Amino acid sequence: LASDDDWRRFYDDWYAGDAKDGIWGRLRADRAAYDALLERRLARAPPDAAASLEKAGLARAPDLFDVAGGDDVLLVYGSADARVAGDCAAFPNARPVDAGHAVLDEAPDATAAVVGGFLNRGGGGVSFLSEALEP
Repeated sequence: LASDDDWRRFYDDWYAGDAKDGIWGRLRADRAAYDALLERRLARAPPDAAASLEKAGLARAPDLFDVAGGDDVLLVYGSADARVAGDCAAFPNARPVDAGHAVLDEAPDATAAVVGGFLNRGGGGVSFLSEALEP
């Protein structure tokens, strides 16, 4: 991908409203949120960003279910993201926000409120899953 136009086409295809079972539909419907995401991506596009997105999907990610059930782990998911919502249902610290798959872009204030509430609860903190993500 040699130019911003190439990257725009790549991202428009990656985040197509019907791509990946429609998980990006709400993001694409919110033009301001999608444009902001696109501008952030274009401003920081390393040469291997496309490969990173394609190779780091959930199908290739490490299984974090053993770690995600801990008291110190918060899972924030979009209530309109049926696949992720179903996966999160079994976890005690799973919290939905009114969004699709891109909770930080679609519902930043609601996501921040959920995270803030979790961090401010009695004595707990957040595990960033660093050990689970190491190869």
